Amino acid sequence: MFSLNKMPTLGYFNKVVCDSIGLWTSQDKGITFSVPAKEKQRREALKIAFSEIQKEDGSYGGLNELLSVTSRISPKQRNEIKKNKTVQAYVNYLSKEDFSSYHELVELREYIYVVIDARFSEQEVASFAKRYYELSIDYYSEFVREFTVKPAKALESYQYFIESILKQMIYVLRINCLGTIQHELGNYSKESWPLRSFADAATNLCNVSLHELNQFHEIRLSGRLSDLDIWETDFKATPVNTKSKQVIDRLSRNNRIKWDSFYSTMKPLVSLLPPAIDKEHFTLSAFTAFVTHNLNSHVSVLDISPCSEIDDSYPSLNAEDCMPVTERIDALINNFIVHEIDSSMEQYRNYKKNVMVANSFFLNNELDIPDTITFTYDIDLTDFPVEKFEGCTEWINEWIFARLALKSDNPVGALHHFKNAHELAKYSAGPLYLPFYLQVCAFCISQFKKLSISNEEDVFDRFYEPLGSEASSYAKLMGFSPRSIRDSKTLMPRSSAPLKEQLIIKKIDTLVEIIKSNH
Repeated sequence: MFSLNKMPTLGYFNKVVCDSIGLWTSQDKGITFSVPAKEKQRREALKIAFSEIQKEDGSYGGLNELLSVTSRISPKQRNEIKKNKTVQAYVNYLSKEDFSSYHELVELREYIYVVIDARFSEQEVASFAKRYYELSIDYYSEFVREFTVKPAKALESYQYFIESILKQMIYVLRINCLGTIQHELGNYSKESWPLRSFADAATNLCNVSLHELNQFHEIRLSGRLSDLDIWETDFKATPVNTKSKQVIDRLSRNNRIKWDSFYSTMKPLVSLLPPAIDKEHFTLSAFTAFVTHNLNSHVSVLDISPCSEIDDSYPSLNAEDCMPVTERIDALINNFIVHEIDSSMEQYRNYKKNVMVANSFFLNNELDIPDTITFTYDIDLTDFPVEKFEGCTEWINEWIFARLALKSDNPVGALHHFKNAHELAKYSAGPLYLPFYLQVCAFCISQFKKLSISNEEDVFDRFYEPLGSEASSYAKLMGFSPRSIRDSKTLMPRSSAPLKEQLIIKKIDTLVEIIKSNH
Protein backbone atom coordinates (compact mmCIF):
# COMPACT_ATOMS: atom_id res chain seq x y z
CA MET A 1 0.00 0.00 0.00
CA PHE A 2 2.75 2.42 1.00
CA SER A 3 6.31 2.51 -0.27
CA LEU A 4 9.11 4.42 1.37
CA ASN A 5 10.16 5.80 -2.01
CA LYS A 6 6.76 6.56 -3.59
CA MET A 7 3.71 8.64 -2.94
CA PRO A 8 0.53 6.55 -2.43
CA THR A 9 -1.16 5.58 -5.69
CA LEU A 10 -4.07 7.52 -7.14
CA GLY A 11 -6.25 4.47 -6.50
CA TYR A 12 -5.38 4.54 -2.81
CA PHE A 13 -5.90 8.30 -2.60
CA ASN A 14 -9.27 7.87 -4.32
CA LYS A 15 -10.34 5.65 -1.40
CA VAL A 16 -9.12 8.26 1.10
CA VAL A 17 -11.28 10.91 -0.60
CA CYS A 18 -14.35 8.65 -0.61
CA ASP A 19 -13.83 7.79 3.07
CA SER A 20 -13.30 11.43 4.05
CA ILE A 21 -16.70 12.29 2.56
CA GLY A 22 -18.24 9.52 4.64
CA LEU A 23 -19.67 7.98 1.51
CA TRP A 24 -20.51 4.52 2.76
CA THR A 25 -23.38 3.48 4.99
CA SER A 26 -24.24 0.23 6.74
CA GLN A 27 -27.28 -0.10 4.46
CA ASP A 28 -26.49 -2.34 1.52
CA LYS A 29 -29.23 -0.81 -0.58
CA GLY A 30 -29.53 -0.96 -4.34
CA ILE A 31 -28.84 2.21 -6.31
CA THR A 32 -29.79 2.77 -9.94
CA PHE A 33 -26.89 4.12 -11.99
CA SER A 34 -27.47 5.73 -15.37
CA VAL A 35 -23.95 5.53 -16.77
CA PRO A 36 -22.31 6.04 -20.17
CA ALA A 37 -21.08 3.15 -22.25
CA LYS A 38 -17.64 1.86 -21.33
CA GLU A 39 -14.63 2.86 -23.39
CA LYS A 40 -14.11 -0.78 -24.43
CA GLN A 41 -17.66 -0.92 -25.88
CA ARG A 42 -17.09 2.30 -27.81
CA ARG A 43 -13.82 1.01 -29.26
CA GLU A 44 -15.56 -2.20 -30.39
CA ALA A 45 -18.35 -0.19 -32.04
CA LEU A 46 -15.78 1.97 -33.81
CA LYS A 47 -14.03 -1.17 -35.09
CA ILE A 48 -17.33 -2.47 -36.46
CA ALA A 49 -18.00 0.89 -38.12
CA PHE A 50 -14.66 0.78 -39.94
CA SER A 51 -15.43 -2.72 -41.21
CA GLU A 52 -18.82 -1.51 -42.54
CA ILE A 53 -17.32 1.33 -44.59
CA GLN A 54 -14.46 -0.79 -45.97
CA LYS A 55 -14.65 -1.26 -49.71
CA GLU A 56 -13.79 -4.33 -51.78
CA ASP A 57 -10.42 -2.87 -52.81
CA GLY A 58 -9.42 -2.46 -49.14
CA SER A 59 -9.90 1.32 -49.04
CA TYR A 60 -12.38 3.05 -46.73
CA GLY A 61 -15.25 5.46 -47.18
CA GLY A 62 -15.06 9.10 -46.17
CA LEU A 63 -15.33 10.66 -42.73
CA ASN A 64 -19.01 11.56 -43.20
CA GLU A 65 -19.76 7.93 -43.99
CA LEU A 66 -17.92 6.82 -40.84
CA LEU A 67 -19.76 9.36 -38.68
CA SER A 68 -23.08 8.21 -40.09
CA VAL A 69 -22.37 4.59 -39.14
CA THR A 70 -20.96 5.35 -35.68
CA SER A 71 -23.91 7.60 -34.87
CA ARG A 72 -26.22 4.70 -35.70
CA ILE A 73 -24.41 1.92 -33.80
CA SER A 74 -22.82 3.84 -30.90
CA PRO A 75 -23.57 2.13 -27.55
CA LYS A 76 -26.14 4.01 -25.52
CA GLN A 77 -26.17 5.11 -21.92
CA ARG A 78 -27.42 2.30 -19.73
CA ASN A 79 -29.11 1.81 -16.37
CA GLU A 80 -27.48 -0.49 -13.85
CA ILE A 81 -28.62 -1.42 -10.36
CA LYS A 82 -25.75 -1.97 -7.98
CA LYS A 83 -25.44 -2.20 -4.23
CA ASN A 84 -23.56 0.68 -2.64
CA LYS A 85 -21.32 -1.98 -1.10
CA THR A 86 -20.45 -3.14 -4.62
CA VAL A 87 -19.08 0.30 -5.50
CA GLN A 88 -17.28 0.42 -2.15
CA ALA A 89 -15.67 -2.95 -2.89
CA TYR A 90 -14.49 -1.61 -6.26
CA VAL A 91 -12.96 1.44 -4.58
CA ASN A 92 -11.20 -0.84 -2.07
CA TYR A 93 -9.88 -2.96 -4.94
CA LEU A 94 -8.49 0.10 -6.73
CA SER A 95 -6.79 1.24 -3.54
CA LYS A 96 -4.65 -1.89 -3.75
CA GLU A 97 -4.30 -2.22 -7.54
CA ASP A 98 -4.50 1.43 -8.73
CA PHE A 99 -6.35 2.65 -11.83
CA SER A 100 -5.41 0.92 -15.05
CA SER A 101 -6.31 3.94 -17.18
CA TYR A 102 -7.82 7.42 -17.16
CA HIS A 103 -11.02 5.98 -18.64
CA GLU A 104 -11.39 3.72 -15.59
CA LEU A 105 -11.12 6.79 -13.37
CA VAL A 106 -13.81 8.58 -15.39
CA GLU A 107 -16.14 5.57 -15.27
CA LEU A 108 -15.74 5.24 -11.50
CA ARG A 109 -16.45 8.95 -11.05
CA GLU A 110 -19.87 8.48 -12.66
CA TYR A 111 -20.69 5.82 -10.06
CA ILE A 112 -19.35 7.93 -7.19
CA TYR A 113 -21.53 10.89 -8.17
CA VAL A 114 -24.65 8.70 -8.08
CA VAL A 115 -23.64 7.29 -4.69
CA ILE A 116 -23.17 10.86 -3.40
CA ASP A 117 -26.67 11.84 -4.54
CA ALA A 118 -28.12 8.75 -2.87
CA ARG A 119 -26.06 9.27 0.28
CA PHE A 120 -26.75 12.95 1.08
CA SER A 121 -30.25 14.40 1.27
CA GLU A 122 -28.91 17.96 1.60
CA GLN A 123 -28.44 19.29 -1.94
CA GLU A 124 -25.69 21.71 -0.91
CA VAL A 125 -23.70 18.85 0.65
CA ALA A 126 -24.10 16.61 -2.42
CA SER A 127 -22.93 19.39 -4.77
CA PHE A 128 -19.97 20.22 -2.54
CA ALA A 129 -19.00 16.53 -2.19
CA LYS A 130 -18.92 16.03 -5.97
CA ARG A 131 -16.75 19.10 -6.51
CA TYR A 132 -14.48 18.11 -3.63
CA TYR A 133 -14.09 14.59 -5.05
CA GLU A 134 -13.17 15.84 -8.52
CA LEU A 135 -10.79 18.59 -7.35
CA SER A 136 -9.03 16.36 -4.82
CA ILE A 137 -8.10 13.93 -7.59
CA ASP A 138 -6.93 16.81 -9.80
CA TYR A 139 -4.81 18.43 -7.07
CA TYR A 140 -3.21 15.15 -6.09
CA SER A 141 -2.34 14.39 -9.72
CA GLU A 142 -0.79 17.85 -10.05
CA PHE A 143 1.24 17.37 -6.86
CA VAL A 144 2.58 14.01 -8.08
CA ARG A 145 3.48 15.58 -11.44
CA GLU A 146 5.29 18.59 -10.02
CA PHE A 147 7.56 17.22 -7.29
CA THR A 148 10.31 14.63 -7.47
CA VAL A 149 10.27 12.74 -4.18
CA LYS A 150 13.49 12.17 -2.29
CA PRO A 151 14.18 8.54 -1.43
CA ALA A 152 12.48 7.55 1.85
CA LYS A 153 10.56 10.87 2.02
CA ALA A 154 7.37 9.85 0.22
CA LEU A 155 5.10 9.68 3.28
CA GLU A 156 6.29 13.06 4.55
CA SER A 157 5.52 14.65 1.18
CA TYR A 158 2.10 12.97 1.13
CA GLN A 159 1.36 14.30 4.61
CA TYR A 160 2.45 17.75 3.47
CA PHE A 161 0.02 17.56 0.55
CA ILE A 162 -2.92 16.77 2.82
CA GLU A 163 -2.05 19.33 5.50
CA SER A 164 -0.96 22.26 3.31
CA ILE A 165 -2.84 21.80 0.06
CA LEU A 166 -5.87 19.52 0.37
CA LYS A 167 -7.18 21.15 3.54
CA GLN A 168 -6.66 24.63 2.11
CA MET A 169 -8.50 23.51 -1.03
CA ILE A 170 -11.47 22.47 1.13
CA TYR A 171 -11.61 25.91 2.71
CA VAL A 172 -11.29 27.76 -0.61
CA LEU A 173 -13.93 25.51 -2.18
CA ARG A 174 -16.30 26.39 0.68
CA ILE A 175 -15.67 30.09 -0.03
CA ASN A 176 -16.28 29.41 -3.70
CA CYS A 177 -19.64 27.83 -2.86
CA LEU A 178 -20.81 30.29 -0.21
CA GLY A 179 -18.97 33.56 -0.69
CA THR A 180 -16.52 35.33 1.64
CA ILE A 181 -18.90 35.96 4.56
CA GLN A 182 -16.88 36.07 7.77
CA HIS A 183 -18.18 34.28 10.82
CA GLU A 184 -17.10 31.80 13.44
CA LEU A 185 -18.13 28.78 11.33
CA GLY A 186 -15.15 29.03 9.01
CA ASN A 187 -11.76 27.38 8.48
CA TYR A 188 -10.93 24.27 10.50
CA SER A 189 -7.88 23.19 8.49
CA LYS A 190 -5.51 23.68 11.45
CA GLU A 191 -7.76 22.23 14.12
CA SER A 192 -6.92 18.90 15.73
CA TRP A 193 -10.61 18.22 16.42
CA PRO A 194 -12.51 20.23 13.77
CA LEU A 195 -15.91 18.72 14.58
CA ARG A 196 -15.63 19.66 18.23
CA SER A 197 -14.40 23.13 17.24
CA PHE A 198 -17.43 23.51 14.98
CA ALA A 199 -19.80 22.32 17.72
CA ASP A 200 -18.31 24.81 20.20
CA ALA A 201 -18.41 27.67 17.66
CA ALA A 202 -21.99 26.88 16.59
CA THR A 203 -23.37 26.72 20.14
CA ASN A 204 -21.55 29.92 21.11
CA LEU A 205 -22.94 31.65 18.02
CA CYS A 206 -26.45 30.55 19.02
CA ASN A 207 -25.96 31.44 22.73
CA VAL A 208 -26.62 27.93 24.02
CA SER A 209 -24.37 25.31 25.58
CA LEU A 210 -23.61 21.78 24.43
CA HIS A 211 -25.31 20.60 27.63
CA GLU A 212 -28.48 22.43 26.62
CA LEU A 213 -28.23 20.95 23.13
CA ASN A 214 -28.21 17.48 24.69
CA GLN A 215 -31.23 18.44 26.81
CA PHE A 216 -32.98 19.73 23.68
CA HIS A 217 -32.73 16.28 22.07
CA GLU A 218 -34.23 14.64 25.17
CA ILE A 219 -37.25 16.98 25.16
CA ARG A 220 -37.63 16.51 21.41
CA LEU A 221 -38.29 12.78 21.91
CA SER A 222 -41.76 13.62 23.19
CA GLY A 223 -42.65 15.06 19.77
CA ARG A 224 -45.08 17.57 21.25
CA LEU A 225 -43.14 20.83 20.61
CA SER A 226 -41.54 22.56 17.63
CA ASP A 227 -37.81 23.30 17.69
CA LEU A 228 -38.36 26.97 18.53
CA ASP A 229 -40.80 26.10 21.32
CA ILE A 230 -38.27 23.66 22.77
CA TRP A 231 -35.54 26.32 22.80
CA GLU A 232 -37.88 28.62 24.73
CA THR A 233 -38.44 25.90 27.33
CA ASP A 234 -36.79 26.09 30.75
CA PHE A 235 -34.21 23.30 30.66
CA LYS A 236 -33.76 23.11 34.42
CA ALA A 237 -33.92 19.55 35.75
CA THR A 238 -34.22 18.22 32.18
CA PRO A 239 -32.01 15.15 31.69
CA VAL A 240 -29.61 15.03 28.75
CA ASN A 241 -30.15 12.75 25.79
CA THR A 242 -27.65 9.90 26.01
CA LYS A 243 -27.24 9.44 22.25
CA SER A 244 -26.63 13.14 21.67
CA LYS A 245 -24.10 13.28 24.51
CA GLN A 246 -22.22 10.27 23.12
CA VAL A 247 -22.00 11.89 19.68
CA ILE A 248 -20.62 15.11 21.17
CA ASP A 249 -18.12 13.23 23.33
CA ARG A 250 -16.76 11.34 20.32
CA LEU A 251 -15.96 14.58 18.47
CA SER A 252 -12.69 14.91 20.39
CA ARG A 253 -11.52 11.39 19.65
CA ASN A 254 -9.54 10.03 16.77
CA ASN A 255 -12.28 7.89 15.24
CA ARG A 256 -14.72 7.92 12.37
CA ILE A 257 -17.88 9.95 12.85
CA LYS A 258 -20.98 9.29 10.75
CA TRP A 259 -22.26 12.39 8.99
CA ASP A 260 -25.92 11.63 9.70
CA SER A 261 -25.28 11.23 13.43
CA PHE A 262 -23.24 14.43 13.67
CA TYR A 263 -25.50 16.60 11.52
CA SER A 264 -28.75 15.43 13.11
CA THR A 265 -27.21 16.31 16.50
CA MET A 266 -26.21 19.84 15.41
CA LYS A 267 -29.14 20.65 13.09
CA PRO A 268 -31.49 22.02 15.82
CA LEU A 269 -29.17 25.04 16.10
CA VAL A 270 -30.30 26.19 12.63
CA SER A 271 -33.41 27.81 14.10
CA LEU A 272 -31.21 29.96 16.39
CA LEU A 273 -28.75 31.22 13.76
CA PRO A 274 -28.25 35.00 13.41
CA PRO A 275 -29.71 36.54 10.22
CA ALA A 276 -26.30 36.78 8.52
CA ILE A 277 -25.93 32.99 8.47
CA ASP A 278 -28.41 30.79 6.65
CA LYS A 279 -28.91 27.02 6.77
CA GLU A 280 -26.69 26.45 3.72
CA HIS A 281 -23.74 28.23 5.38
CA PHE A 282 -24.29 26.23 8.54
CA THR A 283 -24.57 22.88 6.76
CA LEU A 284 -21.55 23.32 4.49
CA SER A 285 -19.42 24.62 7.37
CA ALA A 286 -20.39 21.51 9.32
CA PHE A 287 -19.57 19.29 6.34
CA THR A 288 -16.14 20.85 5.74
CA ALA A 289 -15.35 20.29 9.42
CA PHE A 290 -16.53 16.69 8.99
CA VAL A 291 -14.27 16.08 5.96
CA THR A 292 -11.29 17.68 7.74
CA HIS A 293 -11.88 15.48 10.80
CA ASN A 294 -11.76 12.36 8.63
CA LEU A 295 -8.57 13.53 6.92
CA ASN A 296 -6.99 14.06 10.36
CA SER A 297 -7.96 10.51 11.26
CA HIS A 298 -6.33 9.25 8.07
CA VAL A 299 -3.08 11.13 8.67
CA SER A 300 -2.90 9.92 12.27
CA VAL A 301 -2.55 6.27 11.16
CA LEU A 302 0.35 6.90 8.75
CA ASP A 303 2.85 6.26 11.54
CA ILE A 304 5.05 9.28 10.81
CA SER A 305 6.03 12.29 12.88
CA PRO A 306 3.72 15.33 12.70
CA CYS A 307 4.63 17.54 9.76
CA SER A 308 6.33 20.68 11.05
CA GLU A 309 6.61 22.35 7.64
CA ILE A 310 3.03 23.38 6.96
CA ASP A 311 2.42 26.20 4.51
CA ASP A 312 -0.42 28.49 5.62
CA SER A 313 -1.49 29.56 2.15
CA TYR A 314 -1.38 27.57 -1.04
CA PRO A 315 -0.65 30.13 -3.79
CA SER A 316 -2.09 27.98 -6.58
CA LEU A 317 -5.63 28.11 -5.21
CA ASN A 318 -8.04 30.29 -7.15
CA ALA A 319 -11.31 31.13 -5.40
CA GLU A 320 -13.05 31.73 -8.73
CA ASP A 321 -12.77 28.26 -10.22
CA CYS A 322 -10.59 26.29 -7.73
CA MET A 323 -8.88 24.64 -10.71
CA PRO A 324 -5.25 23.54 -10.13
CA VAL A 325 -2.87 26.07 -11.65
CA THR A 326 -1.27 23.66 -14.15
CA GLU A 327 -4.71 22.60 -15.40
CA ARG A 328 -5.60 26.26 -15.80
CA ILE A 329 -2.41 27.03 -17.75
CA ASP A 330 -3.00 24.07 -20.07
CA ALA A 331 -6.55 25.31 -20.73
CA LEU A 332 -5.38 28.89 -21.39
CA ILE A 333 -2.59 27.85 -23.77
CA ASN A 334 -4.67 25.33 -25.69
CA ASN A 335 -7.57 27.77 -26.04
CA PHE A 336 -5.23 30.68 -26.92
CA ILE A 337 -6.38 32.90 -24.03
CA VAL A 338 -3.10 34.79 -24.05
CA HIS A 339 -3.95 37.71 -21.75
CA GLU A 340 -4.39 35.48 -18.69
CA ILE A 341 -1.32 33.25 -19.16
CA ASP A 342 1.27 35.56 -17.56
CA SER A 343 -0.60 35.90 -14.26
CA SER A 344 -1.20 32.14 -14.07
CA MET A 345 2.47 31.42 -14.82
CA GLU A 346 3.50 33.75 -12.00
CA GLN A 347 1.13 31.91 -9.70
CA TYR A 348 2.64 28.62 -10.87
CA ARG A 349 6.21 29.76 -10.20
CA ASN A 350 5.26 31.00 -6.74
CA TYR A 351 3.55 27.71 -5.98
CA LYS A 352 6.63 25.67 -6.88
CA LYS A 353 8.99 28.05 -5.11
CA ASN A 354 7.00 28.24 -1.89
CA VAL A 355 6.42 24.51 -1.60
CA MET A 356 10.07 23.63 -2.16
CA VAL A 357 11.36 26.34 0.18
CA ALA A 358 8.92 25.19 2.85
CA ASN A 359 10.16 21.63 3.07
CA SER A 360 13.00 19.25 2.27
CA PHE A 361 11.00 16.34 0.86
CA PHE A 362 11.77 16.89 -2.82
CA LEU A 363 14.74 16.70 -5.19
CA ASN A 364 13.54 19.58 -7.39
CA ASN A 365 15.74 22.14 -5.62
CA GLU A 366 18.83 19.93 -5.56
CA LEU A 367 18.52 18.87 -9.20
CA ASP A 368 18.13 21.24 -12.12
CA ILE A 369 14.78 19.81 -13.21
CA PRO A 370 12.56 21.71 -15.69
CA ASP A 371 8.96 21.92 -14.53
CA THR A 372 6.22 20.15 -16.50
CA ILE A 373 4.91 23.33 -18.15
CA THR A 374 8.37 24.30 -19.41
CA PHE A 375 9.21 20.82 -20.63
CA THR A 376 5.83 20.48 -22.38
CA TYR A 377 5.64 23.80 -24.19
CA ASP A 378 9.31 24.67 -24.85
CA ILE A 379 9.64 23.37 -28.38
CA ASP A 380 13.45 23.19 -28.16
CA LEU A 381 13.45 21.13 -24.96
CA THR A 382 13.25 17.49 -26.05
CA ASP A 383 15.98 15.23 -24.73
CA PHE A 384 17.17 15.38 -21.12
CA PRO A 385 20.74 14.82 -19.82
CA VAL A 386 19.73 12.51 -16.99
CA GLU A 387 23.28 11.13 -16.68
CA LYS A 388 24.29 14.07 -14.49
CA PHE A 389 21.81 12.80 -11.85
CA GLU A 390 23.41 9.36 -11.61
CA GLY A 391 23.15 7.93 -8.09
CA CYS A 392 20.27 10.18 -6.96
CA THR A 393 17.60 7.47 -7.08
CA GLU A 394 17.31 3.86 -8.17
CA TRP A 395 14.85 4.63 -10.95
CA ILE A 396 17.16 7.28 -12.45
CA ASN A 397 20.01 4.75 -12.46
CA GLU A 398 17.79 2.28 -14.34
CA TRP A 399 16.90 5.00 -16.84
CA ILE A 400 20.60 5.68 -17.42
CA PHE A 401 21.27 1.97 -17.95
CA ALA A 402 18.43 1.90 -20.50
CA ARG A 403 19.94 4.84 -22.39
CA LEU A 404 23.37 3.19 -22.45
CA ALA A 405 21.84 -0.02 -23.80
CA LEU A 406 19.98 1.97 -26.43
CA LYS A 407 23.19 3.68 -27.58
CA SER A 408 24.88 0.28 -27.74
CA ASP A 409 22.10 -1.02 -30.02
CA ASN A 410 20.98 -3.46 -27.33
CA PRO A 411 17.15 -3.20 -27.44
CA VAL A 412 16.64 -6.22 -25.16
CA GLY A 413 18.79 -4.62 -22.45
CA ALA A 414 17.11 -1.25 -22.99
CA LEU A 415 13.68 -2.87 -22.64
CA HIS A 416 14.69 -4.55 -19.37
CA HIS A 417 15.96 -1.33 -17.80
CA PHE A 418 13.13 0.84 -19.16
CA LYS A 419 10.61 -1.55 -17.57
CA ASN A 420 12.43 -1.42 -14.23
CA ALA A 421 12.73 2.36 -14.37
CA HIS A 422 9.06 2.81 -15.23
CA GLU A 423 7.86 0.73 -12.31
CA LEU A 424 10.13 2.60 -9.90
CA ALA A 425 9.38 6.05 -11.37
CA LYS A 426 5.62 6.01 -10.84
CA TYR A 427 4.50 8.31 -7.99
CA SER A 428 8.06 9.46 -7.30
CA ALA A 429 9.61 10.94 -10.46
CA GLY A 430 7.68 14.23 -10.54
CA PRO A 431 8.32 16.29 -13.70
CA LEU A 432 11.23 13.99 -14.62
CA TYR A 433 8.65 11.40 -15.66
CA LEU A 434 7.71 13.48 -18.71
CA PRO A 435 11.10 13.30 -20.52
CA PHE A 436 11.37 9.66 -19.44
CA TYR A 437 7.93 8.93 -20.92
CA LEU A 438 8.80 10.63 -24.21
CA GLN A 439 11.93 8.51 -24.52
CA VAL A 440 10.01 5.31 -23.76
CA CYS A 441 7.52 6.19 -26.51
CA ALA A 442 10.34 6.94 -28.95
CA PHE A 443 12.06 3.65 -28.07
CA CYS A 444 8.88 1.62 -28.64
CA ILE A 445 8.11 3.38 -31.94
CA SER A 446 11.66 2.83 -33.22
CA GLN A 447 11.44 -0.86 -32.33
CA PHE A 448 8.08 -1.19 -34.08
CA LYS A 449 9.53 0.30 -37.26
CA LYS A 450 12.59 -1.93 -37.09
CA LEU A 451 10.64 -5.14 -36.44
CA SER A 452 8.03 -4.31 -39.10
CA ILE A 453 10.72 -4.38 -41.77
CA SER A 454 11.47 -8.03 -40.92
CA ASN A 455 7.76 -8.90 -40.44
CA GLU A 456 8.26 -9.45 -36.71
CA GLU A 457 5.34 -7.39 -35.43
CA ASP A 458 4.40 -10.26 -33.14
CA VAL A 459 7.72 -9.77 -31.31
CA PHE A 460 6.85 -6.12 -30.80
CA ASP A 461 3.33 -6.98 -29.57
CA ARG A 462 4.70 -9.51 -27.09
CA PHE A 463 7.65 -7.63 -25.61
CA TYR A 464 7.62 -3.91 -26.43
CA GLU A 465 3.96 -2.91 -26.75
CA PRO A 466 3.15 -3.63 -23.06
CA LEU A 467 5.82 -1.14 -21.93
CA GLY A 468 4.51 1.59 -24.24
CA SER A 469 0.92 0.88 -23.23
CA GLU A 470 1.67 1.00 -19.49
CA ALA A 471 3.69 4.21 -19.80
CA SER A 472 0.98 5.85 -21.91
CA SER A 473 -1.78 4.82 -19.48
CA TYR A 474 0.10 6.23 -16.48
CA ALA A 475 1.00 9.46 -18.33
CA LYS A 476 -2.65 10.08 -19.24
CA LEU A 477 -3.94 9.04 -15.82
CA MET A 478 -1.68 11.55 -14.06
CA GLY A 479 -2.04 14.29 -16.68
CA PHE A 480 1.49 14.29 -18.13
CA SER A 481 -0.02 13.79 -21.57
CA PRO A 482 -3.44 14.98 -22.80
CA ARG A 483 -6.50 12.86 -22.11
CA SER A 484 -8.89 12.10 -24.95
CA ILE A 485 -12.63 12.54 -24.68
CA ARG A 486 -14.69 10.32 -26.94
CA ASP A 487 -17.90 11.78 -28.40
CA SER A 488 -20.73 9.50 -27.24
CA LYS A 489 -22.53 9.70 -30.63
CA THR A 490 -19.79 9.80 -33.26
CA LEU A 491 -17.27 7.80 -31.16
CA MET A 492 -14.53 10.09 -32.45
CA PRO A 493 -11.81 10.93 -29.88
CA ARG A 494 -11.16 14.58 -29.09
CA SER A 495 -8.01 15.69 -27.30
CA SER A 496 -8.44 17.75 -24.13
CA ALA A 497 -5.34 19.76 -25.11
CA PRO A 498 -4.65 19.63 -28.88
CA LEU A 499 -1.61 21.94 -28.87
CA LYS A 500 -0.04 20.00 -26.01
CA GLU A 501 -0.67 16.78 -27.90
CA GLN A 502 0.95 18.13 -31.08
CA LEU A 503 4.06 19.25 -29.20
CA ILE A 504 4.43 15.91 -27.40
CA ILE A 505 4.08 14.00 -30.69
CA LYS A 506 6.67 16.28 -32.29
CA LYS A 507 9.12 15.74 -29.42
CA ILE A 508 8.66 11.95 -29.64
CA ASP A 509 9.25 12.05 -33.40
CA THR A 510 12.47 14.02 -32.82
CA LEU A 511 13.67 11.41 -30.31
CA VAL A 512 12.84 8.62 -32.79
CA GLU A 513 15.09 10.31 -35.34
CA ILE A 514 17.86 10.62 -32.76
CA ILE A 515 17.65 6.88 -32.01
CA LYS A 516 17.68 6.12 -35.74
CA SER A 517 20.72 8.31 -36.38
CA ASN A 518 22.68 6.61 -33.56
CA HIS A 519 22.36 3.21 -35.24
